[in-house]
Amino acid sequence: MVLQHLLFIALGIAGLYFGGEYLVDGASKLARTLGIPIAIIGLTIVAFGTSMPEMVTNIVAASRGTPDIAIGNVLGSNIANIAMILGLSAVVASKPLLTSMVWRDWIIMLGVAVLTYALLVIDGDLSRVDGLILFSGIILYVLRAVWTARSEHRETPEEHESHEHPEQHTTFRLVATVVFGLVLLIIGAQLTVDGAVGIARLVGISELVIGVTLVAVGTSLPELATSVVAARKGEQEIAIGNVVGSNIFNLLCILGVSGLLNPFKINNDALLYDGPIMIGVSLLLGVLMRKGTLNKRDGSILLIAYGLFLALIIYRSLSGG
Repeated sequence: MVLQHLLFIALGIAGLYFGGEYLVDGASKLARTLGIPIAIIGLTIVAFGTSMPEMVTNIVAASRGTPDIAIGNVLGSNIANIAMILGLSAVVASKPLLTSMVWRDWIIMLGVAVLTYALLVIDGDLSRVDGLILFSGIILYVLRAVWTARSEHRETPEEHESHEHPEQHTTFRLVATVVFGLVLLIIGAQLTVDGAVGIARLVGISELVIGVTLVAVGTSLPELATSVVAARKGEQEIAIGNVVGSNIFNLLCILGVSGLLNPFKINNDALLYDGPIMIGVSLLLGVLMRKGTLNKRDGSILLIAYGLFLALIIYRSLSGG
């Protein structure tokens, strides 16, 4: 039975990963065909696309009456994005990652983390009012990102060429690619949630623990692949910006939509442990970023922090907390 549930999770994560790939690829090509600047595509479509696995998983989990997986998925993904993914990216990077370019977004990410935690702690619920506040934040963030990109961006010859001679893809084919990606995401989310809930019930581990570890890491695969590959290739802005932007999207957009569609009560352990840890690793990232770079030593510190987080999870599980 456990193997069956693990198979569901593996297939679900594969569906989430490839669904996100098809969605981002199809949406990006469709946007290019319509003449939308590549810089804006990166700030909106790609950032949203890599967060789609978390989005769909959360909606499915909340609608199926498993809110612990939903909140654990978001908080765990944000912790993993910083401590595991960015830590690993800094360790494998061909050169130290420059952080000055994302300093403003880090401040926004920290502010959003504190705001979200405050909203959840006030009444212990993710209500529709909370969802509306958070979702309003993502609208403002995207508008700011687009305005900044348009004001600072200068079209390159390659972009001009792509606008003058758009890629030869039919609109129908690109729309079909986007729809296929969404279908894979939905199926993948259902399989992942079913497998995670099944394991939690069989083994006696809480759904929150499953959500904050296994599901969170699984739905963070797009960010993991994007950041590690970008770091190895020296694409420093993508490596760091992808993580910071994804964390902002996770809290404002994913929890915002979840609250608007399916309000739910927050597990006390999430408020007592996971929320503060998310804010803590965000602050740790800021401390490490203050010198303008993230080197291999900084990456090792982040990975050790994630290891300590997993150790706490294991202790909580064994102690029944």
